[in-house]
Amino acid sequence: MAESEDMVHQTTYTVLEALPRREKIFWEIEGLSREELKALLQKGDPDYYCGASPEEKKEMSKYMVIIPYPSDRKVRYGLNNQGRLFHYFPVDTDVYEGSGSWQSDSTEKWRFVDRGFHQYLTRILTWLNQGKKRDGLIGTGGLFHVLQDQCGFFHSLEGEEGCSQWILDELLPKPPNCLATPTSLLKEECPEITLSEYRPRLLGTGVEEVCFHLYQRYRQVKSLNRKRLVPLVQACYRGDKLAEREIRRSIALSVAELTCDVITTIYCVATSHFSNSGLKQLARVSLTELKPINYPRHAAAPYRFNTLVRNYSLGPDGKKHPLALMLKTGGKMRERRFSEGIGLGTHRESVLTYAVPKRVFRKFHGYFGLHSSLGKEGQVELEVRFRGKREIKQLLNRNQPAVEINLTVTSGGLLEFITRSREGVRGINNNLVLAEPLLVK
Repeated sequence: MAESEDMVHQTTYTVLEALPRREKIFWEIEGLSREELKALLQKGDPDYYCGASPEEKKEMSKYMVIIPYPSDRKVRYGLNNQGRLFHYFPVDTDVYEGSGSWQSDSTEKWRFVDRGFHQYLTRILTWLNQGKKRDGLIGTGGLFHVLQDQCGFFHSLEGEEGCSQWILDELLPKPPNCLATPTSLLKEECPEITLSEYRPRLLGTGVEEVCFHLYQRYRQVKSLNRKRLVPLVQACYRGDKLAEREIRRSIALSVAELTCDVITTIYCVATSHFSNSGLKQLARVSLTELKPINYPRHAAAPYRFNTLVRNYSLGPDGKKHPLALMLKTGGKMRERRFSEGIGLGTHRESVLTYAVPKRVFRKFHGYFGLHSSLGKEGQVELEVRFRGKREIKQLLNRNQPAVEINLTVTSGGLLEFITRSREGVRGINNNLVLAEPLLVK
C-alpha cells in the first residue's frame, strides 16, 4: 500500500495480493494488474455509484440498490437491509445511554448487522456455486468496503455503542493557534502494510456460523481501532510523525487481517476446503470471548463501573480474586475454582444476552452463582431464557449458591441470563460468577 493511498479502498488490493496462488486462481485474478482489479471491484463499491453512467448503474444494480437515506434528502447507495442502508451504520441506529440507563441493549443493532452479513454472504456463495466467480468477487469487495469503512478512522466511531463521529472535537482540545480539528486528523492515509506473516482465521463452515464469528471479529476490530483514535490525534498535535505512522499502520493492518479472514473463509466454504486446525478452533466457543449484545452498564459494587470482568472476580477493594463457586459434589458442597468465566454483579434487574447461531452449536454448558467467598451473603434471583422461553428460575442464596446449566441450543436464538435483586447499588454481596460458559458443537 503506497504512502498516499487511503485505507478503505486500497486494503482490498493488499489482501488480494497476499492470497495464496491457488486462491488467486480460484477467484480468477491470477495475473490481473491492479488497474484491472480496480475496474472489476468498482462495480461493488457504493462510492463509485456517484460518478457512474446510467448503463453502469444498471449493471451494478445486481450488487446493491439505490435507496433514500433515512436522515436526509440525499440518495445513497448500498445493500437494502429491510429499508435501511447497509453501508454506513448511521448513528440513529444507536440507543444513547444516560446516567439512568442501567442496560446497554444492542439487540436491534446486532439484528441489523447480522441481516446485512447474511445477505452479502448468501449472494456471494450462491454466485460461486453457480460458477459466477467474478460476481462473487465483486460482492466480496462490496462486503470488504462495508467492513473497512466501519472499522477504521472516522466511521469506527459510529454503530454499536457508537456516538457522533465528531465526538473527539468535543473531548480533545486543539493546541493554541491550530486550525485542525481532531476530526479533520482522522483522514485515512496509511503507510504500507504487509500480510505476509498473517495466518487467516476460519470464521465458519456455513453462512450462519460465519455471520456469528464475523460479527464478533468486526466488533473486536472496530473497538480496537476506535481506542487508537485519541492517541492518533494526540500524536498529530505533537508533530510526532513516527507515532502517527505506526498508529495508522496498526489500524490498517487490523482491518486488512479482518478482510483476509473473510475472503479466506468464503473460499473454504465454497470449496469445502477446511483445515483440521481451523475446524478444531470452531468446535467450542466460550462466552467469555464474545461481545454480548445486551449487558449491564451499572451494577452493584464493586462492579458498578466495571460491569463485566473476564476470568476473575472483583473484591470490595477492587482487587482480583479467582472465580469460585460452591457446588454440590458427591453429595457435599465444595468450592470449585475456575480459570475461565465472567465476574459480575447485579443492580435491580440486569440482563446479559448472547446471540447463538442456528444449527451450529449442539449445547450450552456452564455454571452461574454467587462467588464462594465474596458473594456468600448475597441473595439474587436468576432466570435463564433461551429463545424467550424460561429454562431456569432459581433463587441464589446461602442454601443454593450456584446452579449448573445444560441447554440444547441447536435451534439458535438469544440466550439470556437475567438477575434480580432488591438491594440496589448497596448490594455488594451480590458478587456473581458465570463460569466456563461454553457453546459446544
